[in-house]
Amino acid sequence: MSTGKDDGHQKASGPPSHLGAQLIHIQDWTNKAVELDNRSPTSRLTQECISIFTGILEKLSSLPKFGEKTYGQLKASCSLLILWDKAHGIQAGQLDDALSRSRSLRQSILEPLRNMGKGILRRLLPLVEQDYEESESYRTLMPIIFEAEAGMYEGYDTDSDSDESDICESSHDNLGDDPWCDIAEDMNIDAQCLLELAPLIECPVWDCSQESHRNSPPMGTFKLHAVYGDKIQNRFPKADARLVDRLALANWERFRETMTAREHNRATLKDGLKTQSSLRNESATVAPSELKSKFNDSGLGSSVQGVSVYAETIMSYIHDSGHTSTKIPPLPAEAKKGKSFECIACGIALKINNNSAWK
Repeated sequence: MSTGKDDGHQKASGPPSHLGAQLIHIQDWTNKAVELDNRSPTSRLTQECISIFTGILEKLSSLPKFGEKTYGQLKASCSLLILWDKAHGIQAGQLDDALSRSRSLRQSILEPLRNMGKGILRRLLPLVEQDYEESESYRTLMPIIFEAEAGMYEGYDTDSDSDESDICESSHDNLGDDPWCDIAEDMNIDAQCLLELAPLIECPVWDCSQESHRNSPPMGTFKLHAVYGDKIQNRFPKADARLVDRLALANWERFRETMTAREHNRATLKDGLKTQSSLRNESATVAPSELKSKFNDSGLGSSVQGVSVYAETIMSYIHDSGHTSTKIPPLPAEAKKGKSFECIACGIALKINNNSAWK
């Protein structure tokens, strides 16, 4: 049988009922703190910029020399930064996975965000803190900016063009000469840039890696004659696919042969022109009487009947849609005068003086 004293002793030896709840709360807070430390530099930089920016605005509101318009612009910039954070869950780390997989997204966000962080440290914090380099805000924000800059240039050969001296080079006296309206305008531009990145955040460009190429399905082989096949298929929708493919391939081979022949004929024509030029140079040194004696008219071709002249026609095909015709190019003007000309299709030097033979 237990006494009242023993019962009191047992009650005193047990832990208070609220102590377990406090321990659980502390453990949860510790776990959350560890999770926050594992966030990306973008998430932590956003959090610190908003926190320090808000604190600076509270102190600037009490400064009589600080203009109301400039203060309003700075407050609007801070509000835009908060709005951007809430819209995409930056502080909560909702964008960390996308940032780790997209270098373009990471650099596009960190550049204006880093500029805002530098503006807070170099241009705004000295206005409210005399020994701003010794302040808690400075010691907290500056390492995150360095880490963010390293993340910006991750994967690039170029090094960051900023270092610690770039952030710390401005003193409080130098900042006094910087117009406050310029400070507010620069902060607002950076905040607007972050807001305009919404399309890139929603549809980021993922980095290409060897693993992704290895896992991606093989790409189909592109057929060079597919262009001709599309034209034939559009003109004859009910045609068999194999027939269309064979006709397209035949057209492609004909095009290649024509191109080869044109290049060969042009090269031959150039060589012929060089030969004619050299012959003209040689003939310039020969007496006219010698040239006349070498020419003998055999009368060849005098008995051949002339070519019949036909009415001009147009070789073409009519499109079903617009009833328009594709015309053959007209005979060049110099050809009608009996001069040779180069065929625009095959590059052969021709001498034709009537449309019937040309077509």
